Amino acid sequence: MRTTRLPASKRLAIKILAARKGRQTLSDSVAFLLAKRSAMATFAGISSFVLAEGPERIPGHSGCEHHMLALRSHLARELWSRQLYIGVSVLDDLLFDSVAHDTTTNPVLRVLEIIRDEGLHHPGMVVFPIHSFGMLSAGFVQWLTGARLEYISSDFGIAISPQTNDMTKTLEFLERVRARFGIKKPINEELIYHWYRSRSTRWMASNPLLVVKAQSFPGGYYENQVLLVSKLRACAATVSMLACLQPRQDLIRRRASDFLAPRASTISKLLTSNTTWYCSTRPPSGSWLGTVCQCTCAVRPLPK
Repeated sequence: MRTTRLPASKRLAIKILAARKGRQTLSDSVAFLLAKRSAMATFAGISSFVLAEGPERIPGHSGCEHHMLALRSHLARELWSRQLYIGVSVLDDLLFDSVAHDTTTNPVLRVLEIIRDEGLHHPGMVVFPIHSFGMLSAGFVQWLTGARLEYISSDFGIAISPQTNDMTKTLEFLERVRARFGIKKPINEELIYHWYRSRSTRWMASNPLLVVKAQSFPGGYYENQVLLVSKLRACAATVSMLACLQPRQDLIRRRASDFLAPRASTISKLLTSNTTWYCSTRPPSGSWLGTVCQCTCAVRPLPK
């Protein structure tokens, strides 16, 4: 589950344009769309273009939709395979504007350059409560020695903390994770406290936490939910595997990484809540890491 960087824009654009769809390559799709640029420019955006009816439609309208879809689908496939979750609506808007309202002869390259220059690929992190999984004797060790017991892997973008029972300690943990994950902007504590007070997020202090590094920029509230939940499940499976494979040692001789203690028979039990937070760096750049609190409907909560 290693996170990746955005590859060189020119190299990726060449790869995308060389991809075949039927008997044609996507460079043929670009040529078709550029031939219709002046007609497509009469539409303000992708929404008005796809909703056009009757006399509003331009000659070759269906062909434009077909080639736009082909380009967007391959763009999404290439980015998502690198765990760069740019929402399809964002790609639609960028691609349409690059074709209809730009002077570029390579709209695919232009889209990739905008993603790079605007930082849409910059990482954030998902904060999620877990259940039937913890760190053995974490409270005892912290009380006895004052040591902090947590697991953070910057290489794989996974962090785990036992329940803190204190939002101040939770925020301190998230700040440490943010720094280790290489996320530059600090967490907006005031906004997180707002979500904590106004939403069903008491689990921030009362549950063990799984934090996953993610590169996601959706155009809608739930647009990338399936992708993020899939990443969460993969990370949960990885952590469960590591816990099961760790050497069984005497408690006194265990390292911090050996305190992982799974009791869940399935990954669905490990992911217990249907609410998650996504913290992301969103343009225009500000001083804080933006925070979104949303219901994750794809993960069913445990029965009471």
